[in-house]
Amino acid sequence: MEHFKDHLKKKIVSELRLIFNGADFKLNLGIKNKSDNSIVTIIDTIISSLVKEEIRKIDEFKDFVFYSEEDHDELEFPCIVLDPVDGTRELSQGLPECAVSLAIMYTSRINDERNWGWIFNPFSGFEIDSKQDFCQAQNANKNGLMGMVSRTEWDKGLYIKKTDNILIHPKGSIALKLGLLSAGAIDFVISKRPKNIWDIAAGSIICSKRNIKTWQDKSMVLNLDYKKFEAPLVWATEEVFTLLKKDQI
Repeated sequence: MEHFKDHLKKKIVSELRLIFNGADFKLNLGIKNKSDNSIVTIIDTIISSLVKEEIRKIDEFKDFVFYSEEDHDELEFPCIVLDPVDGTRELSQGLPECAVSLAIMYTSRINDERNWGWIFNPFSGFEIDSKQDFCQAQNANKNGLMGMVSRTEWDKGLYIKKTDNILIHPKGSIALKLGLLSAGAIDFVISKRPKNIWDIAAGSIICSKRNIKTWQDKSMVLNLDYKKFEAPLVWATEEVFTLLKKDQI
């Protein structure tokens, strides 16, 4: 099965490079507006179709529900949860703040050892998955925590820019932010707006493998069993979560 995951990642990366390395990148995106005025690109359709087609070739996944931003109905487990391009608005602006977010979920439990998540940024080539080896850090840097939040939320003034030893930085794509958090680049991620499961499934699974918890308000989220999760949402270790000030969350 690890071989199949590697194969699937390579197929997605190869397809994205054909688009991103084209002579007219924005034309290749095929940007359109959906009925709710949200943006969709040709990448969303291509990657969603590619993953669905590859998954259906594997007998182990024949009973898995396919749940993608561009192809979804009922959320049932086991399932494949995909956001072909998280951070579409940033992508349409040519900003490198987007990511593919893919999760294979045998159950809704975030810490189920069988569950797998992968995040990939097509601009930088940054990627991380839940099966990668890592060394657990022993402590948080209490002298200066740094976190990331949504650009949209930042622009609306929903955050205090800096308090004491806590610094907050805006960046698009919740999936990319969770990937960077998992990689140790930052200490926490906060969202003050609801998130769909395809936005956060892969990132929450990867974070969980590194002892980074998902919090909703003040409670730890153990299961990803809803289509949409209400805010506020925080991803942080228990130690960091207790250090965050109430007015930041």
